[in-house]
Amino acid sequence: MSKILVDTIDTRSGTSNITIGSSNASQITLKSGATLTNFPKNSPTFLAYSASNQSCSNQTNTLVNIDTELFDIGGNFDTSAKRFTVTEAGYYYIFYQYRWETATDFDDQKVWISYNSSTYPSDNIISTWGANDYYTKQGSYQTRLLAVGDTLDLYAYQNSGGSKNLAGGDDFGLNTTFGAYKLIT
Repeated sequence: MSKILVDTIDTRSGTSNITIGSSNASQITLKSGATLTNFPKNSPTFLAYSASNQSCSNQTNTLVNIDTELFDIGGNFDTSAKRFTVTEAGYYYIFYQYRWETATDFDDQKVWISYNSSTYPSDNIISTWGANDYYTKQGSYQTRLLAVGDTLDLYAYQNSGGSKNLAGGDDFGLNTTFGAYKLIT
């Protein structure tokens, strides 16, 4: 086997592609421990949750208390404002999960992701509507093009005749969570 020792491989003037190998069957092998840089990545990305139950008043749009980060690569989720702010434009996968802490079924509830501070569910990215009870529910929007400066918040509304709690805590199969990640495009 031959060896070429160089510090930089670059294209010649007037060209923009470097081809390695002469067929589609070419293979590049990197030595164990080698590092590749400047590749696209799935970030920014975050997953955050409510650390404790949150009371939601009857017939009130309520900003969900997403106050604890499991991870936040890029530092784009603000636990004080309960808000994700986009710093890299692109397509994002956005999701949430929630559970009302009641075994009593009630007829009207909505949970949605607010887009750029819109406060009504139909103006937003994702919403879950309808009857609700003690079961955990999820919502997701598989791809959404977001621009730098766009914001996302999680809101809830319920009309049961009294206050209801959204589940909190670190049991990720049952509690209220909110997350997003940038898709590699």
